[in-house]
Amino acid sequence: MLAGRVEGEVIGSLTIAKAYEDGDALCRRVVDDAADLLGIAIANMVTLLSVRAVVVVGGGVAEALPARYLDRVRESFESHVFPATLKKCRIVRSELAGDAGILGAAMLARGGG
Repeated sequence: MLAGRVEGEVIGSLTIAKAYEDGDALCRRVVDDAADLLGIAIANMVTLLSVRAVVVVGGGVAEALPARYLDRVRESFESHVFPATLKKCRIVRSELAGDAGILGAAMLARGGG
């Protein structure tokens, strides 16, 4: 599906999500690898800071993809975080979607950020 795109054509998060759900092999490999790497990056930060926190994952692709994406991020995180007690860190999907930027700007303007 994605391989047949015209060179220079913009591919957005909804197109990626559709290709993933439709079983596009290249798309699945790239998205799954990205989820694995994001899980490793989160594990590295949580391990480095040694904090039990809530990590919010957001953005177009993360919000457009099915729950399987976030599950894969969590699996990668849990297999790389150290010590095991830090596996309790919660990784959740953002609920703000397209409003995140404007809400953040409003908080900064109010002096709350």
